[in-house]
Formats: sequence, C-alpha cells, structure tokens
Amino acid sequence: MENLEKGYFRVTIPRGQAEPTKPFLDKFSGKCGKISIRWETLQPFSIVNGVLTLMKERDKTEALYRFYRLGDRLLFPGSSLKGMVRTYTAAIFGLNFADELYGDCDYGSVDKDQNRSKNSINHASKIFFDDALLEKERLAKQPTMEAFSKNKTETNTFRIYQLKKSEEMKTPSYDMECLPKGVSFHTDIQYMGLLDEHFHAFFLSLGLHSRYHFPLKCGRGKSTGYGAIKASLEKVTQFDENGPFSPLKDITEATKKKLIEEPTLSSRESLDNLKTLHEKCNE
Repeated sequence: MENLEKGYFRVTIPRGQAEPTKPFLDKFSGKCGKISIRWETLQPFSIVNGVLTLMKERDKTEALYRFYRLGDRLLFPGSSLKGMVRTYTAAIFGLNFADELYGDCDYGSVDKDQNRSKNSINHASKIFFDDALLEKERLAKQPTMEAFSKNKTETNTFRIYQLKKSEEMKTPSYDMECLPKGVSFHTDIQYMGLLDEHFHAFFLSLGLHSRYHFPLKCGRGKSTGYGAIKASLEKVTQFDENGPFSPLKDITEATKKKLIEEPTLSSRESLDNLKTLHEKCNE
C-alpha cells in the first residue's frame, strides 16, 4: 500500500493571524466589486447531491448519481464553489485567513487549535459566489470507482487532490452524470470590504498566478480522475474607495498585471504552500 499512488497530497496549514477585513458598515472603505471567471473542465466533472436515483432504461431500472439540477438546467451551486475555493485559500494562507474571507467555519478534526475556537470570526462571508447554470446537452454517463483510503485525517493538514488517479483500494460504483473534459462555463463573484492582501490572495487561491497556477478540484470522484477545473480571469470591476456610489471601474488589466509579478506574501510558509500546489496539483 505504501507505494500506491494516492491521487492526493497533504500540506501543513499555516498558523499565522490574518489582517481583519473591513466591518460591514465601513465596507466601502475597502475593496468592493465583481469578478467574472471562466471555468474549463480538465476532467469529467459532476456535482451530485449524493443520492442515488433510480432510472428506467431499456426495460430495466438502474441506479445513477444525477448531476445537481434546478428545473431543466444543471446547477453548480455557489455554495459548492465557495467550499472548493475556501479549501485552497486555507491550504495556502491558513484557517484564520480563510475565515476572514468566507466567514467562520468548523473544520472538525483538521483543526484542534483551542485559541481559534475561542476567537472565531463574528462576521459573514465577504465573498459571494453566484450559482452557475449549465447546459445539459453534453451530459453523459460515466462509470465511476470508489477509492477507500486507510489514511485518517491528520490534524493541521489539508488533503489536496491531484490530476492523477488514486490506486488505493478501489471498487466499482454506480454510474454518474458528468460533463466531459473541455466544457466551459462562467461564474460571477461579488466581494466587499477587502484589503489589498485579501484581494490578491483570493486570486492566488483560484490558481490564477501566471507562474504558480494550478487546477482546482470539486465534486464527486476527485481522487479517481474526476473533478478538475481550471479558472481564467475574464473581468474585474471595483467601486472607487473614495466614492462608493460611483460607477464600477474596470481593473481587469491591472489585476492581470499583478498576477504576473512575483507574489509578495507576508508568510514564507504561504509562499511555499503556493509553490507546492503548483507543482503537485498539476501531476
């Protein structure tokens, strides 16, 4: 078992404190605006609710994991996007930093720091992810495998998934509905009350740095060759911090330029984790 590919790796979570975001009533003195992201599936991709659906096909009934839906449209919930990106933010910048951006979260056995539980963040998320509605024309059924790992959760570490498949104890599972590799879709993200370091860190968490880029993983089958998506920055707009009721200003090119420069992070551990994600997530 020791020599088997696991399809994931672990990073040690940075323990530094985070600079507070702006309070709600003072939010316009920080960065507020909107981000548009284009996503591309690098592997078969599916968001399911975990409930098997019985489907009638060719005079027989089959169990199937169905892609999450809103009426006739496929739905990628904003809450799933938020949970995915939170994981990468926390892995690079730490739990305190992630809580500042996304609100308080119980990380369970990953986090045993009693001081964190006593000093939890008392505000809601400062970043809001819209739902993405997807077309179902390219939806297909895919056979899946379950991967069972003997490795238990390790305190103060995050499990981050890679492109490669796990070779740990696999058994056949039920089919699931997937979008194939090469499908693109868009999401909009609202942000408010961020400081410069929060704003820049968020883009790094999306794997958007030109040198330290990486795909993110979400949905079912992350360790068995499913769920990899890649972000591309389409547009960033922002209110004038000195005039919050002015029209949104397009800062896309300035943001992209910043993502070409070498990151200047306050923590060496965060930079090391960013480099680790770039090296290992792409494997």
